[in-house]
Amino acid sequence: MPDGFGEFLVWNDENETTLRVSLAGNTMPVTPPDDVSDSVRSALRARSGRGEADLEGAARLGDRIYLIGSHGRNSSGERRERREQLIALEVAAKGDEALVRQVPETRVYGELISALREQIGLLGPVLGPNGDARDAMRAPERSGLNIEGLTADPDGGTLLIGLRSPLTSDGHAIVVPLSNPGEVVALAGTRARLGEPIPLDLDNRGVRSLERMPDGSGYLVLAGPTGDGPGFELFAWAGPGSQEVAKLSGFTEALHRLPDFRPEGMVVHPAGTELLLISDDGGRLVGFNACKDAPPEQRSFRMLRLPLRAG
Repeated sequence: MPDGFGEFLVWNDENETTLRVSLAGNTMPVTPPDDVSDSVRSALRARSGRGEADLEGAARLGDRIYLIGSHGRNSSGERRERREQLIALEVAAKGDEALVRQVPETRVYGELISALREQIGLLGPVLGPNGDARDAMRAPERSGLNIEGLTADPDGGTLLIGLRSPLTSDGHAIVVPLSNPGEVVALAGTRARLGEPIPLDLDNRGVRSLERMPDGSGYLVLAGPTGDGPGFELFAWAGPGSQEVAKLSGFTEALHRLPDFRPEGMVVHPAGTELLLISDDGGRLVGFNACKDAPPEQRSFRMLRLPLRAG
C-alpha cells in the first residue's frame, strides 16, 4: 500500500479466506495460528442462504470498524440474506502481526432492510413486502436496493449509509443516517433508528463510496452509474444538514486516461491533500478469465493516487 495513507483493512470477498491489515504502509497477516479472522468469517457465514457476504462499505467509528453488505438481491431478483449484514470489528497491532476479530459481545445485525421498509417510506416500493420470493424488478440492475457507501458522522455515533441504487424519482442519490449502530450490533440489540434520507444531486449517479475528510470539514462522495459502465465523478459534500454538493475538478480527466478503471473505494490521505482510488477489477480480463475467476495468484486490483483539488 502507498506510504502515508495510514491503516488499511483488506477483506477478500471472493473466498472470504484472506484478511490482511496494512499499518503505516506495512502489510501484515492476521495473527496465526489462531487466525482470528476465522471468527469473522464464522459470524458472516452464520446468516443462512447462498452466495458471498458481498461486503461493500467500511467505516471507522471510535475503536470499531463497521462493515456492511450490499443488502441487494441477485441479478435474478432472488433475496440473498448473506448480503444483509452489518458487523463490528476491532483491530490492534500485535508485534509484527495484526489482531482482527468481531467485537466481543456483539452480533451480526441482519434486519436493516426491515427497518428501511418501515421507516423510510420512499424505499418501500423498491424493497417490496417481507419474504424472500424472487422478484426480478427488485434486482440491483433494475434499481433495486444496493448499498455501497459507509462512513461515520462527526457526532461520533452515527453511520451514514450511501445507496448506489435506487435513486429518487428526480434522479438524486440517497444517504441514510443510522444513529445507533452500537446498539443494533449488541447481543441484546435494538431496532435500527434511521434518520430522514438525504438526497444528493450527483447528476443521476449513485453513491459508490463515502469518505469523511480528516479535518472534519465535510465528505467526499464517489459517484458512479447505478449499473455497469463508465461515468464516475467525485463530489464534495458538507454532510448531514446540507444537500449541496460540488464537483471536484481534475477527476474526470484522470479517469479518461484509464478507461477501464472502475473506482469503488477510496482512502483520503491524513493531510487531506491526496486521494487513493481502488478499482473494482473483478470483471477485468486476465487472459481468458474474469479477474475474480482467475487463479488466486493472478488476481489483483489497481489503485490510482490523485491530488485533491477543490473547484
